[in-house]
Amino acid sequence: IHWGPAPLPLAGACHCLRHAGLGRCFMAEALQPPQAVQPGLILKPTFDVVALAELEGSPYLLSADGKGALSCWDVSPSTTRDDPVHYFEAHSEPISQVVLLKSNRLPELIEAKEWDFFKAVPPKRKTRRGGASRIYPEDSAVSEDPAEETAELPAAEAAVEPKKTRSLLERCFPCCCGGPAFPSNPHWLIATAAEDGAVRVWRWRLLPPRSHLQKDPEFCPLEVDGITEWTAEGGEKDPISNCLELHDGTLAVAFKNSNDVRLVDLGTSTVRWVLYGHTKCVTALAQCSDGRLITGGADGAVRLWAKRNWTTPRSGAHMEPIKDGLQRAADASFDDALPPDAPSMVWGEPGQKQEATVGVCSMAFFAHMQQAKKGEIAAMVLRVLVEAGQNLPKADTLSLSDPYVTCTLLDGGDASKVRNEFQAETEATRAGEWNESLILAIRRSMVGGQLQLPECSWLDFEVVLKTRGLLPGSGTSQVIARCSVKLEEAMASATGPAASSTVTRAAKLYSPVGMGPYEAITEAEIVYGFFLPSEDSIGVVVEQVQGLRCGAGQSMLVRVTSRQSCAGTVKRLPAKVRDVTSVRKNTVNPCFNDILEFEVPVFIGDRHVTHSSEYRLHFQVWDQDVLTADDFLAELTVPLSDALAADGQGVRSYPLKLAPGFKAHAKKKSNPDSWQRADPRRPESPDAKGHVTPKLRIGFQAIVPCPKQLRCTVERLGGMASAGTKAAIQVRMRFVEGNPVMPCLTAVQTTWKRQTLKPVWKEKCVLDIPKELRQTADEQSRARAVRKGWIHEKKADDDGPVVCVDIYDRDPISGTDEYICRGSVPFTEAWNAAQDGSGGRPTAVRLSHSYEGKLWLGFELGPDPDIPQLVVVVEKADKLEGRDVSGASDPFCVVRLADLSQLGEPTDKAQHTCLPTFDTPPGMPGHGRGELVFKHEEVLDVPGAFAESVVAARPNWHLMFDVVDMKKQVIMGSGSVPVVDILNDICETEKMDATNTAVAIRERLEDMMSPFKR
Repeated sequence: IHWGPAPLPLAGACHCLRHAGLGRCFMAEALQPPQAVQPGLILKPTFDVVALAELEGSPYLLSADGKGALSCWDVSPSTTRDDPVHYFEAHSEPISQVVLLKSNRLPELIEAKEWDFFKAVPPKRKTRRGGASRIYPEDSAVSEDPAEETAELPAAEAAVEPKKTRSLLERCFPCCCGGPAFPSNPHWLIATAAEDGAVRVWRWRLLPPRSHLQKDPEFCPLEVDGITEWTAEGGEKDPISNCLELHDGTLAVAFKNSNDVRLVDLGTSTVRWVLYGHTKCVTALAQCSDGRLITGGADGAVRLWAKRNWTTPRSGAHMEPIKDGLQRAADASFDDALPPDAPSMVWGEPGQKQEATVGVCSMAFFAHMQQAKKGEIAAMVLRVLVEAGQNLPKADTLSLSDPYVTCTLLDGGDASKVRNEFQAETEATRAGEWNESLILAIRRSMVGGQLQLPECSWLDFEVVLKTRGLLPGSGTSQVIARCSVKLEEAMASATGPAASSTVTRAAKLYSPVGMGPYEAITEAEIVYGFFLPSEDSIGVVVEQVQGLRCGAGQSMLVRVTSRQSCAGTVKRLPAKVRDVTSVRKNTVNPCFNDILEFEVPVFIGDRHVTHSSEYRLHFQVWDQDVLTADDFLAELTVPLSDALAADGQGVRSYPLKLAPGFKAHAKKKSNPDSWQRADPRRPESPDAKGHVTPKLRIGFQAIVPCPKQLRCTVERLGGMASAGTKAAIQVRMRFVEGNPVMPCLTAVQTTWKRQTLKPVWKEKCVLDIPKELRQTADEQSRARAVRKGWIHEKKADDDGPVVCVDIYDRDPISGTDEYICRGSVPFTEAWNAAQDGSGGRPTAVRLSHSYEGKLWLGFELGPDPDIPQLVVVVEKADKLEGRDVSGASDPFCVVRLADLSQLGEPTDKAQHTCLPTFDTPPGMPGHGRGELVFKHEEVLDVPGAFAESVVAARPNWHLMFDVVDMKKQVIMGSGSVPVVDILNDICETEKMDATNTAVAIRERLEDMMSPFKR
């Protein structure tokens, strides 16, 4: 067998379809000419179309052309009209993009000013067929702060007021039962950007239905108002290439001749931030689900911008030097291993009027950097040990519970939080007073190693008017008013964990986005307050709504919604993402000792492992029922980042969240001995009030492929007696944790005892000590592979091999013995006890199936002093688990030496279902007797771990080779080689051309280090 490092990692594989019949079928289908599609309607614009936008919820489509004109088309299924219903010149240069504005900031400012205009200016109607009517002139005074609620839009010379109508009840009974009118007159705000360097906002309004009955064929059902305009500063016009509306209402604008991105506040027509960092023009804009802005440029970089990194401008700071510093960081050398770190600061002169502050990107991805990192997308194997449960609820009437645990890997947050937990409503009332407390769940994202709120986090308040119909259940509901509050501001204003201490405040109500403005809510306000009942929720106290009244048969309620980027349906990942433990009968303190495996997509480099911050492990504890559906008992959610941090730190206890209607079951107080009290699996005793906390004991192990792969060539197989026969023989390769051959060479079996849970054996099992256990490790030097960073160093606290005793239930009828439990003692402890004579008296050893089970073992030296042997005295066992119908078992023991994995399972019993296996083709007969020739090469992913800021191979892993009869699928023989030996051999045979490389310098420094300083 020859091995060596693979030159480059494999990023993927090509899959070819070799079936001749299918190949001919696909080829014939591909050679057929494409079929033309006859459209039902062809529109006829006057010039080339450069952008399209839909007026959502209507049959109208907007198109922009290269002459700067904007056209509106009727695309309803029944229309036959192929000319635009509305057309006007919006810009003097070609339009680059048309954006439908959906945020609520600009509609709120428009509505607040319009009703002021209606009170001061007589209503006038102005409609033009060939163009757009401008409501607000350009020379009006505006507010400079977009955060102020009194921010103004340009004043109006002639405002357009929607026609006011009164309902029938208002005409007849205006004093007692007449309700306010909320006509449905939808409108849309459209932003157009062009090569003249201007961004203009237009309001398209649908005329009332009665106006559509006009017989004039040239009648336009839409009217357009010019709202506001922003033009790029400078003498020459800078063509706009792209624009995008962000969640807070600002507009990100990119230019063809500029490397920067400007964030424009449309409410004040000013630039609020300038994003520096790209070295060439910005070609693409997008927005993450959490509100961050993404920009892509011609410099081959994709930058992520987060406002949480932008602080208030510093007094006395000068913009140019800091800007130049960021420019130098963006122009860093491509030879660096990592992208440059962007400074997390904002500069600008606070005294300057309308001075745009500068944004700093939180992260930058470079196309050329991905190759420098030598990273790739790979599947990380996450192994989860579900050891035991403590104080679980009692679900059955005549017994305790039959619990089992399911674990699911989720993307998108906690699966236990259903959608209705992010939305709550008050009771419907006519008076508009509630004083109700609502609880809403909130979610946080992992940012910079800490859980923080996503930038796009809001609390939406909606006032819903409910009208009772003539028949039961025939009423209608309509959202008549709304307002929004930033979730971060709401949490900052929260007074405490109790609703009684909440300080309320009033906020202005506005019409729903795309509707109104409604005259009935000009003075409407909502009074609310906030409190924090827990870390994962926020409480809202809805006191009352002022300035709104209900008519006869009407009532109103307030709906509060937590709107965040991660709200919605939880997405499950592909591959293996769900696993289940075994069922434990009649217990509330089960010992599972089951290992669950998952595949997690991650990005792996030499010094980093990157994964989605939304990956979570969702544990659910169920009670198995035979006749009815299983009962849901409790749940637990562990972020994947926490699971990776707990890798190699042993088993921990995690508190469970009980399902409604269940409570933790506390076992009656007992007097356990000191041996039982030391068992971490033992459930805790209830406190003075009889309360206990249900817990689940879990351990984690993350196996990541190393960036450096291993190329292994299987040359030949010799010495096999059946190699010359017609049997097809292949070699199977796989990685295992620990020495897989040692248990096979040292296993000894005891006799079996009939129908008992307290067997007494009093038998001695003689184990031969393998050569590798008798050798003393050289502690003065480290392996060359460790010094190179190819493999992690073995921990000093690793106990090494153990004396492992597995107890089975003998089944002579089926011939398949059933595993019951396991006990183990570290080999060094057993060998020392045998040498000093303290092991002559058997002592109790814990068993895996229960914290009360015991196995008594003793240790002695072998009879021949020249042959190193260990005698294991198997005395007896107590409180075993019955596996037969009678409730008892026929137990016997298998004693052997074995390596334990990180999660405590012996090597010969480990099931790495997610790790790949590699098979060679059948061997060909060689020249020698019993020789087979393979000459097969495979590139293997070495199991690794991310520790000490390095992704390297795991210690104490072996590459195992199985000789398999392909017809019978029987393993004829096995062998293994330690991975550290393979890597050391490669280090010895690898010749380096240069002596002053980083690796050579690192090795020389390692040689000069003192063992005490290592």
